[in-house]
Amino acid sequence: MANKKTLELNELTIPISSAGIPIQDPESGATYHIKVSNLIGEQATDSIAYQEDLSYNDGDVVSFLNQLWISQQDDNYGVIPGTDEDYWVADNKAVSTGIPLYAAGIYTNVNAAVFVLIGNELRLARLVSAVRPYVSVNFTTELAAGDWQLLSGAKLIAEVSTAGSNITVDFLLASELILRGSASFSTPKNIVLTNSAKGKSFELFFNITNIAAVLTFVGDFVSEDGSWNSSAKTWTPYATGKYKIKAVFDGVEWNIERVQGAFT
Repeated sequence: MANKKTLELNELTIPISSAGIPIQDPESGATYHIKVSNLIGEQATDSIAYQEDLSYNDGDVVSFLNQLWISQQDDNYGVIPGTDEDYWVADNKAVSTGIPLYAAGIYTNVNAAVFVLIGNELRLARLVSAVRPYVSVNFTTELAAGDWQLLSGAKLIAEVSTAGSNITVDFLLASELILRGSASFSTPKNIVLTNSAKGKSFELFFNITNIAAVLTFVGDFVSEDGSWNSSAKTWTPYATGKYKIKAVFDGVEWNIERVQGAFT
């Protein structure tokens, strides 16, 4: 039996919508065509696999040749991802079998989790939004919207602004806070809590230069400190200098456990 000549193939370097792999039957010499899309692994993103007969809008996400692509304009029809950057841009967020460091990009995994650097601490977070694919732009904004949930870490040391009339104690990133005032102040301030449902305790370090700098605590605060007015929920300094106030939530009220100062 004569030897049959093997078909020589050129490498395909540019994606083509109908791209396939020819397979030759060595017995009959017949050549068969198998579409690339039937061979590559897109199981994780089947629901967003690129379809050449669909029209895509700006921001739509598709998978093609094991890569995620973002449409750059409306009425994006008939342009294959990877052939024109005016129509499609590849998402460059690395895909890993481990837990990656947070990066803005597209998340398709149902159980997506990331590490995110908050202050000097690496924290674990999971994507609780049910939207997939999820296009993440800003972690903090999305955390405040309830799209992400922090799973590790509780205490955060940070600076808090004392420039305005309010000193805001924000529990978005941690349930326990150690806060230092950004600058000394001489005028009255309101202590305002945000995202307080997550809060357990806070310590506030600040420096006042005038005893007129009365602090008004907005919310359910109680204290046994001698400078505390329970009706007005205000604390009045008796001298200028540095102070530390610690408050703990007992499930009903915020207890101002300790006021230390004035330190000079």
